[in-house]
Amino acid sequence: MPAPVSFVGFVERPLFHPDRKPFARKEVTPASSLITPPRPKLLQPPQGVILRGTVLSDHFRAAIFERGPKQDYVRIEEGGSLDGWTVKSVFRTTILLQAENQELSMKLQTETK
Repeated sequence: MPAPVSFVGFVERPLFHPDRKPFARKEVTPASSLITPPRPKLLQPPQGVILRGTVLSDHFRAAIFERGPKQDYVRIEEGGSLDGWTVKSVFRTTILLQAENQELSMKLQTETK
């Protein structure tokens, strides 16, 4: 097979182009600028968990969750973990959960279905 430099004539005078003039040069955008960075993966909020209460005192804050169809209750203190989410803050009627770079707010639910 001939060396690639010997094909220069074909590129300069395209064989199947009607007037055999070189093709107009086009600006080429680097592929790296066409690729958008991937979006960060969004984590699923805790499934099957309902915030049923909060415990607030001068030295202690916790959230009380109802979990699953058996209505099991779980108490998690500020800084504790729930399904990969950290209980960042506990307020009277809401809590703030954090996982990686995401935050999620849960409201207290007192009514039953």
